[in-house]
Amino acid sequence: MKIFFKCVGAFLIQAIFMLVFSLHASAKVKVPAIFSDSMVLQQKSKVAFWGWANPGERVKITPDWQPKPVLVVADKDGNWKIMLKTPAAGGSH
Repeated sequence: MKIFFKCVGAFLIQAIFMLVFSLHASAKVKVPAIFSDSMVLQQKSKVAFWGWANPGERVKITPDWQPKPVLVVADKDGNWKIMLKTPAAGGSH
């Protein structure tokens, strides 16, 4: 019975450690409320995307019209901004 409680105790300590670490390591990326599902963007233009994150944090943006995600790094104040080129109208968009 002692072995059972030792194993359960070790498991609980590990679970608590992982929970605390995962909460601390979580990203705090935020964008303005104007960004939402089904928003419409001007075709064939450069559109600004911006937001806030932890300083130095890498933010990955994946627009559905682009095959690869775009990475941007938050500055020392936690601000990030990137200009993305939009495609012509038509197709699946």
